[in-house]
Amino acid sequence: MPVSLILTVIRVSALVGLIAATSCATKEAVRPEPQTISWKQAVALIRGGGIEGVMQTHSLHVWMKGTDGREHRTREPKIDAVWHLIDEVDPGHGRIRFATE
Repeated sequence: MPVSLILTVIRVSALVGLIAATSCATKEAVRPEPQTISWKQAVALIRGGGIEGVMQTHSLHVWMKGTDGREHRTREPKIDAVWHLIDEVDPGHGRIRFATE
C-alpha cells in the first residue's frame, strides 16, 4: 500500500474522530428547555422539597431549579404568590434560593 494512501486514511480517521468529539461536546453543552408545569404542580414541588432555587418576574413568570437539576417554569396566579409559598415552606430561606426582578 502506498505511503500517501496510508497518510490519507490516517488524516480521514483523525478528522472523523474530531467531528465526533465536537458533536458530543456540543450536545452536552446544550441545556434542555425548562419544562412548563402548572401552578398546582409547582406548589407540590416546592412543598415537597424538590426545588432549590426560584426566580420570579413582574409578569408572573416563575422559573425553578429542582434538587435533581431539572428546570421548570410556570406562571403564578398573582404577584408574589411564589414568595409567600416559599416563606411558608422555608421561613429562613436557607434551603430555597429566591430572586425577583
